[in-house]
Amino acid sequence: MPWTCELEAHPRPIIPVGDAAAVTDYLRKKMSGKSTRNYWNRLKKPGNVRLEQIREPDQLTRIFDQLIVYYDIRQGGIHGKFEFEGDLAKKPFHLALLRTPGLLHITILKAGEEIISAWFGVTHRKTYSGAMPMFSPFYASDSPMTVHLLMLVEQLHQDGFSVLDLTPGPDAFKDRFAADYDSAHALSIYFRQRIKYKVMRGSETLAKRTLRSLRITPGSALEQWRQLARVPLRTWPSVLARELPALLRGPRSTTEWRIYVIEPKNVAALEHPGRMSRDRLADLLAFQPSEFWRTRQKFTAESLKRIENGHHFYTGVEYGRLVHCSWLAENKKMDVFPGTR
Repeated sequence: MPWTCELEAHPRPIIPVGDAAAVTDYLRKKMSGKSTRNYWNRLKKPGNVRLEQIREPDQLTRIFDQLIVYYDIRQGGIHGKFEFEGDLAKKPFHLALLRTPGLLHITILKAGEEIISAWFGVTHRKTYSGAMPMFSPFYASDSPMTVHLLMLVEQLHQDGFSVLDLTPGPDAFKDRFAADYDSAHALSIYFRQRIKYKVMRGSETLAKRTLRSLRITPGSALEQWRQLARVPLRTWPSVLARELPALLRGPRSTTEWRIYVIEPKNVAALEHPGRMSRDRLADLLAFQPSEFWRTRQKFTAESLKRIENGHHFYTGVEYGRLVHCSWLAENKKMDVFPGTR
């Protein structure tokens, strides 16, 4: 059977961590910036900032669900992909990897007893390859992954590693912290399908560019397609005629402001306070859209933006579905209503 091999080179951002003088110089330069020092100082408010390594599956099991929420809410808001929710084997797979000594390398950044961020990586000999960073959206403005990375560089050096591999891919964060670049290679083997694959890949690239020009992410488009697929085929023309304009220009503006003022001392105690939760991130992942244009990705992205602006939220979940979500803006310096004080 005729077949073709194709080898592609991709630039790989790396940080050498084997030489003590080079690591010291790298950390000195990265920590000299005012913004990095500010991140560090703000993260210290809840307590002492430290990096801990997760070595046993039991350690990971106790905190894994929290980390999964951090990861899925970020990936869902940015890319429309809820990785762990969509792949139920992903969690036990990582637990199994951790049972193999020297394979999965997990560190968590803590402030006091609060987990701020985590970074999953794969190790091979003296190389650490970052695979899955995640962090709490409540600390997004403090750039926890910056602090995490710099502390990880120091730990990997102390543990005898030579290279921290940030992995190939377009990412401003990687480019900002890369100390050098080398090449990673991808080998593709085609069995009479090379032309077909090239055409499909080109079509996929064109489709993504078209969606981006319409300010629609591929994940959001896929989610909307799945919603449409649940609708009877005979109703597609009417549904598209009604919803497509809103999809292209964004949701219809139905915002209505209602301002209520009440003194805290006059607030009555709830009979069933346990039915509502405050700042429970997992509840946001229970959102299911009721309109064609309102996808989970858009809701999650909007929620992340509110959280990063310092807002708090109150949620109610019934039978695994979000039925109520209200937001509280406590930042008095922020103009909730433009042009007013």
